[in-house]
Amino acid sequence: MGLQNNTRGYLKSLLFYFNSFTLAALKFVNMKQLYLFTFVFVLFFNLNAQDYIVVNGRDTIHCKINEISSSTIFFTLIQNNVPLKSSMPLTKVSSYYFNTSQATSNDQIIISRTEPEEKYVNKNEDLLKGKELIQRFRIAADAGYGRFTAPTNPNNPDFLKDYYNDLKSGTHFALGVNYFTRKKWGFGLKYSLFKTANEFENIVLFYPDGTYDQGLLRDDIKVNYIGASILYRFLGKNKVSGLYIEVSVGKTFYQNNSVLVYNYNIKGDRMSFGYGIGYDFKVTSYLAIGVGYDMYVATLDRLVVNNKTYFLSKPEDKENISRINLTCGLRFLLQ
Repeated sequence: MGLQNNTRGYLKSLLFYFNSFTLAALKFVNMKQLYLFTFVFVLFFNLNAQDYIVVNGRDTIHCKINEISSSTIFFTLIQNNVPLKSSMPLTKVSSYYFNTSQATSNDQIIISRTEPEEKYVNKNEDLLKGKELIQRFRIAADAGYGRFTAPTNPNNPDFLKDYYNDLKSGTHFALGVNYFTRKKWGFGLKYSLFKTANEFENIVLFYPDGTYDQGLLRDDIKVNYIGASILYRFLGKNKVSGLYIEVSVGKTFYQNNSVLVYNYNIKGDRMSFGYGIGYDFKVTSYLAIGVGYDMYVATLDRLVVNNKTYFLSKPEDKENISRINLTCGLRFLLQ
């Protein structure tokens, strides 16, 4: 019993001295020291739970991953106690992962590649300034109304004026493939097709000798255009909607399966150019609806009629096949 009392007294004395020492030590510890201790403690655990980027399957970058777009990874490195923001294309990144403890050995780290989530894209505008997510490939498919711009011959009879006025209007189809090397500038290929047709029955042709022929008047016209184009665009805040300006240079091919009592196959081709303006309205990040206006300028100075070539030297004889188009269509956007 006496031994137990001595032990209890010894423990009470030891506890009293420990509490006194603790209170005395706290008097010499100011708040700045306490904050420093806390910072070092947190830094220690942060250093042991970092983000990693594995480059080309060999090199590992210890960093803080900030953002991931569809083409670029943005991160912060600590060099000489200074945070430095950097980035690299995802094509150079073998894998990346978040909040993983440091490796305790030099063993190779194997991590499966994961696709970036949309929430990581374009959240920090300061970090991503000049590096916005933009769609570089654009495929445009259009259909709409087209019309020849050449005036109708005022010397024609009224029924022929009506006939040729109706023949001016037709259907327009177009397909364009564009690639943007910069945010605003791009280039591509463009194809368009314009179709129109009209007919008039019981036309009469009178000849100088007094004879005549009676039959069908019909024109079935197709105008194909293919060329290279340069584009300039003004994108909206959503990076999909925007205004597009396009200039193209190419070749126009004219074909008319005509009937003037007798059948005639009329062909011609000519170097030409086109220009247009349109606006895309965003549907999703990869799809838009576009409306626009464009014009193709071409004048034929040579025609092949039933395999016989005719040169049209006089300005009034040349065949003006310039046309304007009002279009609407789909835009498919790819990174």
